[in-house]
Amino acid sequence: MRTARYCVKSIHPAFMALFKNPFSSQPPPPKPSSYPPVPAQMPKIQAPTATQIAPQSSPSPAAQQVLNANPQQTPSQYLGNLQNKQLGDDMVKTMAHGMPDHEGVHWASQSAQSVSDKMAPADQNALKAAQDWVKQPTPANQAAAGAAAAKTNYSGPGAWAAQGAAWSQPTPPAGAAPAGAGAAAAPRMTPHAVTSAVLMSAAMKANPAMAAPAAAAPAVQAPTLAAPALKAPQLAAAAPQAPPPVVPPAVQAQTFQQQHPFIANGLAIASGKNVPG
Repeated sequence: MRTARYCVKSIHPAFMALFKNPFSSQPPPPKPSSYPPVPAQMPKIQAPTATQIAPQSSPSPAAQQVLNANPQQTPSQYLGNLQNKQLGDDMVKTMAHGMPDHEGVHWASQSAQSVSDKMAPADQNALKAAQDWVKQPTPANQAAAGAAAAKTNYSGPGAWAAQGAAWSQPTPPAGAAPAGAGAAAAPRMTPHAVTSAVLMSAAMKANPAMAAPAAAAPAVQAPTLAAPALKAPQLAAAAPQAPPPVVPPAVQAQTFQQQHPFIANGLAIASGKNVPG
């Protein structure tokens, strides 16, 4: 099985760019207070504090400020504060890293299912393999999910749901430290795949055109030219790195509105109201 290439930090700006027009004909997005509150009890997230999840979930600068304001806040309190600020990406990452892999792939599979009609056949097959693993998390089904994901180009949520199953680790026993909490623990890759599947599904639901296959670029034979002998130019010192672009509030609110149904489903899984099987 070939290894998927994935960069967590690079995925979110791509999704945010899909919602860059705040002047569309859609109704104005609701205010944060109009969303249902985050459940106070989320037994599927075993970490006592959100600070224990943060090293793996890579909070955005805005989310890190929320975390720094109260390092002892529970995951539920932290997710509620993120919701108040409409930081949907960070809510998804936090839940994906806080849940066991089985529940995370269940969330990824349900998210992908909502846009399955927009996915390529190979991606649909990968989704089916992920769903089979959720129902019966056997080694055979795990291997089948990895094989199905490898037949895709990893451009759809079904592929990432299957890859999440292929990367999954056993759920630790009750009372044990959450996976990834110890310094010597093996890195967990499934939460990254779950994050990708959920955010990709939300973006695809809001923008069906992004599911359309791109036309293949024509193959052009470049002429072979002799390289001229040139003196190496003197390079100036590298300019300081620009700060990340600030997302306009209207765009962030609209994005969160489109992500929220998927986030609400993740909250239902984390609280035990939506169980795999």
